[in-house]
Amino acid sequence: MKKFIKNNWKHIVAYVLVFCFGIGFCALVGSGNSKSYDTVKGAGMTNAYVGASDMDGAPTEMATEQSVNSKVKLMTDRKLVKTAGLYLETEKYQATLKTLNELVLTYGGYVESSNENKYGEYAYTTLCLKIPTDKLDKFLNEATETGTVTSKSVSMNDITDSYVDTESHLKSLKIEQETLMGLLEKAESLSDTITIQDRLTEVRSQIEYYQSMMNRYDNQVDYSTVEICVSEVGKESPTGEGYFAKIWIGLKESFYNIGEGFKSIVMFIIVNIPYLLILGLVVLVLYVIIKKVKSKKKASSVKEDAFTE
Repeated sequence: MKKFIKNNWKHIVAYVLVFCFGIGFCALVGSGNSKSYDTVKGAGMTNAYVGASDMDGAPTEMATEQSVNSKVKLMTDRKLVKTAGLYLETEKYQATLKTLNELVLTYGGYVESSNENKYGEYAYTTLCLKIPTDKLDKFLNEATETGTVTSKSVSMNDITDSYVDTESHLKSLKIEQETLMGLLEKAESLSDTITIQDRLTEVRSQIEYYQSMMNRYDNQVDYSTVEICVSEVGKESPTGEGYFAKIWIGLKESFYNIGEGFKSIVMFIIVNIPYLLILGLVVLVLYVIIKKVKSKKKASSVKEDAFTE
């Protein structure tokens, strides 16, 4: 082995140098590639991150905003029909009715119908009002101050589906009408003209029908229906709260009941005066008869005593 190394040491040294040179060259190239790869990778990751934040974050925010806007738009576009009911008691019947009519005009509404009835000495009126929907809450708040509220209700009916269907039918019919009018201008035979005109008449009739439905829907959405029943009473129902308020209400209730009882007695006497007079005469006649009978008995007994003596 020593002899082999001694004879070939130059070749061995040459091979070792070539081998070391090759390893060093590979290491240098690998380091450069690695650095370049890391640089590219870092840049790529940064760009990817920036891209992700730009492409993911912003669109997400935009999508969220669009979603919110679409929901708001959806709620805004809903066709809602509102109906309210209000029952009032008042001791100032005519003044309450006058105030309510003034409120209706103030808020741009109108009285659709009015019906007045009487029960005994009191009266009540039922009003059917049309109030602009955007002013309904304010109107109800002021209307409740005109008397004592015994009942109040507000309800909503969603007619969006019916409205959209009617609107779609109307658009389709209008398109068909335009098409028929174009065909009518190009019709060459009398039979074609008559056929087109017949169909055109049907389409126009349907357009009028669906248009009237649309107008009715729009009126129902734009103007809420409010039914108010105003009852005239001698005393409004108590509405106070709290301990002392309840005591005061109880006292007022007692005094009111005493007064009503006294009024009832007086009314009973006045209404039944004829019967009371007849009853009084009967009692007087009976009294006179009984008194005479007693006098006769007394006189008879005196005579009997005198005769015995």
